[in-house]
Amino acid sequence: GGFGYFGTRNLIFKNGDLRLNFLAPNGRIWVQASHGQVTGPDTSGPYPGFSFDDSEPLWGDELDAPVRWKNGKNLAELVGSGVRLEFKLVQAQIYAVHADFNIHYGDPIISRI
Repeated sequence: GGFGYFGTRNLIFKNGDLRLNFLAPNGRIWVQASHGQVTGPDTSGPYPGFSFDDSEPLWGDELDAPVRWKNGKNLAELVGSGVRLEFKLVQAQIYAVHADFNIHYGDPIISRI
């Protein structure tokens, strides 16, 4: 119960498909896609259209629910860019994040499934 928040490392998505396995029958989950590497004042915070406020909330009990933002946006717009996913939860649990990406720790990029 209650509120929760967590974020990922810098990820470089290979496609726009992002899915969650979660449990939130009485709660909600919001997802934000932020700039993965901060290089200046214009590259901090969420990408335009990918903030928590733009996130379509998820609820219920899902094994493979797609993550979407307003106007049908998904991560296809951010393929090849550094993205840090952030999750805001209210009375919810996330069990798995399904996506095809590379993890960017610095140099070099390490492939993961």
